Amino acid sequence: MHLHKVTVRNFRLLADADLVLETPTTLIVGRNNSGKTSLSEAIRRFLADQNPKFRIEDFSSASYDRFCDALAARNAGRNRLKDDAEHFR
Repeated sequence: MHLHKVTVRNFRLLADADLVLETPTTLIVGRNNSGKTSLSEAIRRFLADQNPKFRIEDFSSASYDRFCDALAARNAGRNRLKDDAEHFR
């Protein structure tokens, strides 16, 4: 198998990354804390792990606001369902 392109969104330091992989070798070079390990970990999880697991810490800080919005919407939905159930009692 040969990967031609890797796209990573909201994984650790990589909020939005596209990488074209050249044949036969692509060398990843960058400063400390620039996302090299994040890139290799994302590729490893999808190629090596049969069932990759993710934790909240695996998502980029750019996605935290969306997580908070999703939680608020979920809680609002729960409250709405609870209010509806009490209304029909």
